[in-house]
This record gives sequence, C-alpha cells and structure tokens, in this order.
Amino acid sequence: MNELIVVKDVLGINLFVDLNKTLHEHSRWRFTNRSYDGGDPSWGYDSVLDSQLLFFEVATIIKLKVQRHIKKNIHLCKIHCNGQTCGQASQFHADFPFDDTWTFIFFTECDWNTQWGGEFVSQNPNTKEYFYTPYIPNTGALIPSIWQHYGQSPNANTQRLRTTMAFSYMEENLFHLNLKKHGDQFLRYT
Repeated sequence: MNELIVVKDVLGINLFVDLNKTLHEHSRWRFTNRSYDGGDPSWGYDSVLDSQLLFFEVATIIKLKVQRHIKKNIHLCKIHCNGQTCGQASQFHADFPFDDTWTFIFFTECDWNTQWGGEFVSQNPNTKEYFYTPYIPNTGALIPSIWQHYGQSPNANTQRLRTTMAFSYMEENLFHLNLKKHGDQFLRYT
C-alpha cells in the first residue's frame, strides 16, 4: 500500500457516540502523553485498560476495514489515545520502523467544525507527496506505520480538545516474531 486511504462512517452512530462519551466522561486526560520519543507532551487518555472492552470492540471493527484494503491477515499491536488543544504543535514521526505495519488514525470527536483545524498530515516516503486529511468526525486515515505523520493542533477558532485514537496493526507473522522477541512489553495500549 503506497497511498493514504480515508474511511468514512467508521462506526455505527451509537457506538461512535459511546466511544466519544467514554473519552470525555471520566476526565482521564493527562498532560503526559508522547506519540513518539523526544516529542513535546500532549493530552493522553489515562487508563486505556479501564475502557478496554469498548476500545477493543472498536479496534476489531477497524481491523476488518483495514484488512479489506490491504488484503493481509493482521494483528492489533497498539492503541494510542491523543488529545491536543490550540497551540500544541506536533512533529513528524513514524509509529514503527518496518513494513507490514499499518496505523489507522481515527477522528473521535462527535462535533467538530473543519474551520477549527486539526488536520492529519502524512508523507509518502517514496513519492515525497504530502497528504492533508481534514478532521471529520467518525472518519479515519490509514497509512503504513513507517510513514512520517502528525496531527495538526486546533487553531485559535476553538478551545476544544481535538481527540484521536491511533490503532496500529501488524502482519501476523511479524507480530508473532516481535511478540516472541520482545514479550508483552511489545504491545502498547496507551
């Protein structure tokens, strides 16, 4: 896969609203999140494991949608919740340093005006082409995890928190190899 794929209406509306409520009801956002080594902190969802049944249900639905596009058997290896407010800049980073791994960035806010910013920016390393995906609720962007990418912070038109969830999946054989080599610490649910 050498292109960005945008998926609309990722979840049914009831499940999408439940996910958004879970992300906001429990005030579990902490300013200690880092999407990559050396990056400035942003808002992260504390205690993903407390919401694991819902998050894994969402991850399973997304996995099936990803498999439809990449035509490979994959395994979930990372769930990462991220939040940004106005002025919280992010930098380009890659989620994994090898092929056969994909990241699905899911826009989790129910009510978002595209004039507030929050675009997802990615770059194809082969063509050097940049992709700018607007933040649209219940939409996601699928890229190879080796691609450089970042989430643009909201602009000065809002003080709302821009939330996303990143779901990373690895080709089955590569997943089992890494699990054997690194053990449970290889899996990341943050």
